[in-house]
Amino acid sequence: MKKRLLAGLAALVLAAAPGRAAADDYVYTDDFSTPQCQTDSYAHHPIVTGVPSSLPDRFLWLNGGVLQFYVIGYAEPGVNDAEIAYKFPICQSTTGILGGTLDLDAVTYLWCPLGETNHLEIETSPDGLTWTTRYEATDDWGLQHVHIELPDVGARNAYVKVRALAMQIDNLDVRLQTDTLVGTDQPTWSAVKALYKE
Repeated sequence: MKKRLLAGLAALVLAAAPGRAAADDYVYTDDFSTPQCQTDSYAHHPIVTGVPSSLPDRFLWLNGGVLQFYVIGYAEPGVNDAEIAYKFPICQSTTGILGGTLDLDAVTYLWCPLGETNHLEIETSPDGLTWTTRYEATDDWGLQHVHIELPDVGARNAYVKVRALAMQIDNLDVRLQTDTLVGTDQPTWSAVKALYKE
């Protein structure tokens, strides 16, 4: 029992040690088959499921395992897109991001309102205040796999905003390499005690 408890404490110390870096310390995925994006994102236009009874000017539709971005009426790409924003890690922070990637699949609709062009833009931020465009595509370009690097090295969180018009996305995959994860999922002394309780 004592050896097992000491082993648990050693694992906890190693997990919290500054400078620890492992590949993909944090992985987040969403195939949009469930409404998890409603709670995982910290900001978004209204998200509807099923057949909506009424529609706002801008909204996101979880429809058949994809997330669709709609704008009703006049739409100007990059100006009044529908959008969703995340802060990674979800419900956690880090002592410093060492690097990371974001991948998703995107496809245009067969139509676009009032003849406007399809639009997809992905922005990142180290603090949720200052944003930099990391990917942008406009016009009818069909299915694309999007891959971007998350370059805000040293930041405690990676903020990501997806803005789109007449687009749908699927298979969101975010991977971070960090010094140390802290927050709700970080192991605690109570968790170690519970793990080795007999």
